[in-house]
Amino acid sequence: MIELCTLFISNRIDYNVAEVYSPTLKIDSLRVLLSTSAVYLLELSQLDVKTAFLYGDLDEELCVEQPEGFREAGTEHLVCRLKKPLYGLIQLARKWNEKFYFFISKFGLTRSSSDPCIYFYQGDTADDLTLFGIWVDDGILATKKKETASAIIQHLEKFFEMKSKLPNLFIGLEITRDRKQKKIFVSQTNYIESLLQKFHMAGCHPSTVPADPSSRLSVNDCPTRSSKTPLLSTPYSSAEDQYYAAGHASREIAWLRSLRKEIGLEKVEPTPLMCDNSSAIMMVHNPVFHNRTKHIDIKYHYVRQQYKAKNVELLHIPSKDELADMLTKPLRSQELHQNRLRVGVIQVTHV
Repeated sequence: MIELCTLFISNRIDYNVAEVYSPTLKIDSLRVLLSTSAVYLLELSQLDVKTAFLYGDLDEELCVEQPEGFREAGTEHLVCRLKKPLYGLIQLARKWNEKFYFFISKFGLTRSSSDPCIYFYQGDTADDLTLFGIWVDDGILATKKKETASAIIQHLEKFFEMKSKLPNLFIGLEITRDRKQKKIFVSQTNYIESLLQKFHMAGCHPSTVPADPSSRLSVNDCPTRSSKTPLLSTPYSSAEDQYYAAGHASREIAWLRSLRKEIGLEKVEPTPLMCDNSSAIMMVHNPVFHNRTKHIDIKYHYVRQQYKAKNVELLHIPSKDELADMLTKPLRSQELHQNRLRVGVIQVTHV
């Protein structure tokens, strides 16, 4: 294959970031697509578009140098004008995304405003749902009827050269399904094994816990601080930390509720937001704690707005039931195992 070195006649044009940016499917959107498929028993298909970037259209005049072996005497000063995008253009991914949107919308699918890489169609009933997620040139399609999936694939095959198959491996995620239990499992066994090989740890001895809960740091184990490193003059309380975390979580909840509403799966009742700090919950419920909250940036008070709008419900959770502890604390083997099960993490051999 001849590699063309791009030489832009319009190289002096300053591209706006918005003109070259191309959206990518959010991993949280993919979780919504897979979980919805599991609950409603939607049929899944995976699509792979060959040389997807070359299907885009160019709006500007761009030229490249003549490839080696193509030049003729007296024409060395001439360049080739591009009629189609070429690998190496900074706007390549965006042009492909625009092209795909043009053809998929012709089939009647609507682009989500919550995630521009999610397309959907809602039928007359709640379970008559079609979802399409696109990750660059890889797509995952979820439909209630196999006939709908076949029609969409045939429609796209009129314009793109592509392959379709079951989504056993999508963007590096291994997907396993249990239809009877209405569950879909996602794993990355191959990726983990490749990491072990890369760092020469394929023969390492496995451990039941990532950190020994009985170990204690000595003075020599603690990191040293440079005299130039400033210290925080005002320590933040645990309640404020939890309040900040609740603010971040409430924004994620608002986005998730917006996406579910778009695709016809609106959640009317408030979304539970678990917090193990009673003071942080009171700061949400009672905004008159002025002395404790006046220094907090206004953006973190978003959780109060969501609470008043009845989109979230702050619930206290005992510290012993805090699932995030397995990511931040050295738990004992049994505690770690129980927390893993409660968040749906199981061994692949059990699927």
